[in-house]
Amino acid sequence: MNLERHHNGSVPAQFTAAIDRALDAKDFGGAVAFAQQALDAGHRHPLLFHLRAVSRKQNGQFESAMGDLSEALRLAPKSAGLLIDAADCANALRDHRRAIRLAGEAIALDPHQPIAWYLKGYAYQILAQFEEASACLREAVRLDPGYADAYARLANIAVGQSRLSEARSFAQQALDADPGNAIALLALTAADLAEDRPDAARPRLEAVLSDPHVEPPVCAIAKTQFGDLCHAMGRSDDAFDAYSSAGAIWKSYYGPHVVKSGTETAKAQVDRLIRCLESMPPAR
Repeated sequence: MNLERHHNGSVPAQFTAAIDRALDAKDFGGAVAFAQQALDAGHRHPLLFHLRAVSRKQNGQFESAMGDLSEALRLAPKSAGLLIDAADCANALRDHRRAIRLAGEAIALDPHQPIAWYLKGYAYQILAQFEEASACLREAVRLDPGYADAYARLANIAVGQSRLSEARSFAQQALDADPGNAIALLALTAADLAEDRPDAARPRLEAVLSDPHVEPPVCAIAKTQFGDLCHAMGRSDDAFDAYSSAGAIWKSYYGPHVVKSGTETAKAQVDRLIRCLESMPPAR
């Protein structure tokens, strides 16, 4: 007997009812536990794999989560929601071309999902395909005018291309929606440093560096910018300390991903990861 075929889409009511009750009660952990029980019993349904995948993503287990999402998509290949989660997971695994493909498939099914456009734009940005990234991110903010992270990434792209006035405008739109948006603050900091405005840059950096929820790559960028600020002020020792701290964060966060046999040379991957660091990965 083919158990996968036999149980495809068929989950006993005791499990589905328990999962529904848990989700209605906003008990996500309970819903995941019931989904795991159903999977352990040999049942197969996209919802079961999706629940476990989301839980694994939240715990940083992206490879396992992608395995669950792949299985869910095998059972429900036309689910835009599954494709969006898989695209997010692919970005977390630094498989940005796969993320572009998955997000594109989600958009083909439902072009009105701003997060799908955002994930596709983010992946293009990391790959330094800025024209494509900007087009996707602009569509994300068209669909959701309050999409702070999309505005922040548009600001980041603009400041990298020395379009400082446009960068400031995008960054302010991000901060209007999310006053503590670290990516927007760092885009403004970069504009401040480019325009020799250290007094404006410093409080922005302090706000980012004092935020305990900022992800390590974003903290590393802030420390690098703080090093630039110290260097411009003639504080060489402080600049060196800031650069060293940023380098240590980069090494601990990206080091395990630098060597992947059969895909890229070490140098090519280091170059790509540096671009990734500079482009400021999204908070999760």
